[in-house]
Formats: sequence, C-alpha cells, structure tokens
Amino acid sequence: MNSKLPDRGSPSPADSGLVTLKRRSLSTVVADALAKAIRDGELVPGDRILEVPMSERLGVSRATLREAIKTLAADGLLEIREDRGAHVRRLDVDEIADMIVMRATVEGMAARLVAGSRDPKALARIARVALQMESESRKGKSVRWRELDTIFHETIVTASGNPMLLKAWSNINMLLRLFMQRINPAYDSSPQQVVSNHDRFVQVLTTGSPGEAERVVRSIIVSTGFKALGRPAPAGLGQLEQEFTGEGSR
Repeated sequence: MNSKLPDRGSPSPADSGLVTLKRRSLSTVVADALAKAIRDGELVPGDRILEVPMSERLGVSRATLREAIKTLAADGLLEIREDRGAHVRRLDVDEIADMIVMRATVEGMAARLVAGSRDPKALARIARVALQMESESRKGKSVRWRELDTIFHETIVTASGNPMLLKAWSNINMLLRLFMQRINPAYDSSPQQVVSNHDRFVQVLTTGSPGEAERVVRSIIVSTGFKALGRPAPAGLGQLEQEFTGEGSR
C-alpha cells in the first residue's frame, strides 16, 4: 500500500484478450494490496474506499480498482453500498460466532483425515511450521508468527487432501483472521500458550486416532474463539470444550 504498483502499459485494442488478462492479473495484485491494508489495520471496518485517491495511490486505473473491489466484496472483506461506494466490512458478533463454529468443523474434519492417512511428508511440513512459530514467538515478532499461524492451519487443511475443505476454510479464513488478530490477546500476552496448543495439534495428528484428532482440533478452536469473543461456547460443543480446557487457546 505504501508504494505505487508497476505500470503495465496500454496494449492495443487488437490485443483485447490480452488486455483483459493483464487487467485481471493486475486487479488481483490490487486486491491483495487492499486485503493486506485491511489485515494490517491501515484500513479499518467502516472505512470507505475512495476510487480516485486510491487508484492514484496505487498507480492503477479506476477500472482495475473496481475489479479488485468486486473481488474483495465477493470474499466478504468489503461491502458495496448503493450510492455510497465500497466500505471495509463490519462483522457483527453473531457472524463471527458462526465463522468460529464453521472453521472448527472444517479443521476438525481435516485433522481427522490427516491423522487417518499419517502421511510422513505432510506431518513433517506441519511440524516444521510449528517449530518456526515457536522460534518467532521467542523473538517477540507477533506479526510474523501470526502469519505462520495461518500457514500452520492452512497446511493442516491442505494435507487432508480434500480440496472442498480447503475451499471452505479459505472462504472464512481471511475474515476470521482479521477478527482474531484484533481481539485475541494470546499472541502478545500468552505466546507459550499458543505454542503449546500447536504442539498439541502436532502430537495428536502424529499419534492420536482420527477421532481424537478431530475432537482436539475442533475443541481448541471453539474454546479459543468464543473466549476471545467473550461468549460461552454453544451448548452442543460444551462437552468438547470442557474435555480439553487444559489445552489453552488457539
């Protein structure tokens, strides 16, 4: 967001297919830049994306910016209001609670599949990211190890080998990640607790039964999310939460 995006030039009308391809490619770069600005808190919920200054700031056309805005609106990061333009979306508490449950369900099933397959390479990748997180936590670099946290969970879902689970996880991850980064104090106040939970994930994926892996992953995500939200976990998940309260958050 701080630097101007490269100028891709203006292809001739005869290259209309290529023009579309280039514009779409550039719009993806713009969408990524806007998403990062939202993630980093440079753009906050309720902020309006003003087309003229934003397109000038990024060094792209308004058409390209509009395509990026449509992409982020489809992802749920922005909302387009009639006659009022695009704004960074505000999430209400009920939406966040629903996403926590959805994410826990998706990752729990992914964990079951990973524990069932016991693929040594996949387990090694998961363990490697956990070790990187532990290293970064000792350095006090919360931004980097928050990024590694996302990579860790994505690696688990990817290792399930189920592309539909990965798609569902990706659809809710960005919004929920923004929420968790802003209100979950564990990253800064209790880093060892977070590291301990990820170690527990690695342990249960490596040595636990598929059913145990699903229960542990799901319960930790639920208990962490609802604790950060300041709400009790849904009644149907209460037993799981109580069973693993000793595991801490996230």
